[in-house]
Amino acid sequence: MTLTTFEFVREQLVQAGHSGISPADIFKALRESEVVRRKGTYQSFLGQFWNLVRLGWVEPSGITALADQRGLKNERVLSDRVFYHITLEGVSVDNSQWHDPMRVLYPSQAEWWRWYKPTGRQIGRPKKGSFPTA
Repeated sequence: MTLTTFEFVREQLVQAGHSGISPADIFKALRESEVVRRKGTYQSFLGQFWNLVRLGWVEPSGITALADQRGLKNERVLSDRVFYHITLEGVSVDNSQWHDPMRVLYPSQAEWWRWYKPTGRQIGRPKKGSFPTA
């Protein structure tokens, strides 16, 4: 059985328990795992993770860790790491909803998402000359 990205996220949150885990740690574990996923940046992962917070499936645990990277004038460059844990609602939600949280967040857009999902075409700009000329 293959996991999707957010089913993997759910497992990581459940394993972390009430103390929680940071999105950066989840993303690092995701990149090292065997989960079949589309390539994406940490920023795009954070945007999708924020949707889980908006749904109420994940919330801050109240635990933070100080960022230890310093700048030129000894000011902190990074913001503090915030740890999140899964809520009771997130635990009780069906796996099919964790499979596609955007569909749960925007149910009226379900038809639009069907057309937006990627096809089998190669990613990137079309090759020169592939457009019909007038």
